[in-house]
Amino acid sequence: ENMENPQEVKVATEKYIQETESWQRREEIAEYKNALLQYKIVFHELPDISPKHKDARKSAIQIAKIIFEHPDLRHYVLEKKRLPINELMKHVTVSRKTIERNRKYILAIFIILCGDYVYLKDYLKGVNL
Repeated sequence: ENMENPQEVKVATEKYIQETESWQRREEIAEYKNALLQYKIVFHELPDISPKHKDARKSAIQIAKIIFEHPDLRHYVLEKKRLPINELMKHVTVSRKTIERNRKYILAIFIILCGDYVYLKDYLKGVNL
């Protein structure tokens, strides 16, 4: 007879799930780091290139979403690994300087939107994606 304590089984199951999710997050971040390198962005610089103001971050994320949603813009970025600023200006209301200033951040968010990054996309849910 197997006399297992249901509480011990529950704790062991929860611990296994946490460890599995932790491993999956690490793998996802490793993939993301490699994707960033293709765009000449280093993972360590993300905190420095992130806009400091909440509204600026939200605006940059919305720009990345616009690029992702327009097939011609998305194709350009995926192929050239840079922003199509002239074409993008037709789709956004922010200044060219704002786009240029947040270029790396916009690309970093775009990479998340294009990829299969379940955990990283979860962090973006708070900004209405």
